[in-house]
Amino acid sequence: MDNNTYKPNIEKLRDILTHPQITTVFNHQVVGRFSQVISGMEQDIKIKTDGGNPEVTEEKTKSVSESLNLLLKIVMEKPITPILRDVTNEMIILSAYWNENVGQDMRVREACHALRRFIDYHLSMMDLIQLSKSLLRKMEQFQNFSPPSFELSRHYLKSLQEMGCAPEENPEAKPKEEDHKKK
Repeated sequence: MDNNTYKPNIEKLRDILTHPQITTVFNHQVVGRFSQVISGMEQDIKIKTDGGNPEVTEEKTKSVSESLNLLLKIVMEKPITPILRDVTNEMIILSAYWNENVGQDMRVREACHALRRFIDYHLSMMDLIQLSKSLLRKMEQFQNFSPPSFELSRHYLKSLQEMGCAPEENPEAKPKEEDHKKK
């Protein structure tokens, strides 16, 4: 287990949780709870990297699992802003790393997977919405596209109709009188 693998992740999580904008997503109680869980995971990982065997209690795994489930609930109820997306991604990475090397609890694993799927699904939907908006704008531009040759053709057809040389309507749209007589 590499000691440097998780450190940038924890530093980023701490930076996010101390950022002033975090209060738009979490209240102070939730921030405190996440900080406490992160510190516990960090201590366990540090003990494991030093060659020790950290004590993994039911309370610890339950705390990590509940924090992830709380994060999942928040992600489902609130708009996913960049800061919420970042804290979620970093929390997933740290929790999965902790669980793989220390906790080995199925609830934590399932919560990490559920969060990852939800975030990926949300980001895919946001990409789809942006793509749809772009296509809609292009279709509107295409619909309003009228090159000069089209205008000339319309004018030419109109002048033919005025002179009586062109049919007024599409001849295939109206049945001919001869067709009615044959029946």
